[in-house]
Amino acid sequence: MQAQCENCEYTFTIPDQKLPQGKLFTVGCPKCKEKAISVDTTGLEPVQVFKNAKPDAPKAAPAREEATGRKQTKEKEENGGESPDPSLGLRMDDAKSALICETDMSVRAAVKDALENLGYHVTVAQNSRGALRQMRFHVFDIIALNEMFETEKAEENAILKTVGRLSMSTRRNMFVALLSERDKTGDNMAAFNKSVNIIINLKNLGDIETVLKKAVMDNDYFYRVYKGLKEKLTMV
Repeated sequence: MQAQCENCEYTFTIPDQKLPQGKLFTVGCPKCKEKAISVDTTGLEPVQVFKNAKPDAPKAAPAREEATGRKQTKEKEENGGESPDPSLGLRMDDAKSALICETDMSVRAAVKDALENLGYHVTVAQNSRGALRQMRFHVFDIIALNEMFETEKAEENAILKTVGRLSMSTRRNMFVALLSERDKTGDNMAAFNKSVNIIINLKNLGDIETVLKKAVMDNDYFYRVYKGLKEKLTMV
């Protein structure tokens, strides 16, 4: 039996075999936990729903299925070869998200392991187009970007250009780590010139977890002071 919660309108299925027969009772919604659905099994029919019951949805027609398939294929192509990450819209409020823009599989694996160990939910971009699309719908807590990601010149990196154009209100909530073969790890002047939070040389990839952890902590502390002062000034 399929039913809909009167409180939050969440639709869910109640297995008939789990419903006691010959009783009038209410069912709790698995989403909002409100008992907003009344069920009567005292009549001749095995199950009767008094409120907001919905019949089982009919199967999609072939034409509709074909259209849905085309839409999913288009979304996959726009996202750079993979479907949009559905978990981004289902994140817990205290969850942290990270985006990796790196084509070298060994480097990508090392960065991914480090970020996951630090508690980040990781999304891997297959190309610049997919990364930019993800960034358009979600502000990642941290972006690990290779300066040569899908470009022959670091100065023409599409992701780096986009980060540089972000509003300060958005940029303050995003930590950008630039993976480089040229600049030294922790070169603050180079990081400032490239509008990133930290530069990590690929030679120091083995220490990336430690480097990221310290850099993010320092960044959070700096902006905690800033945000505290801003709040006080706003209240004056």
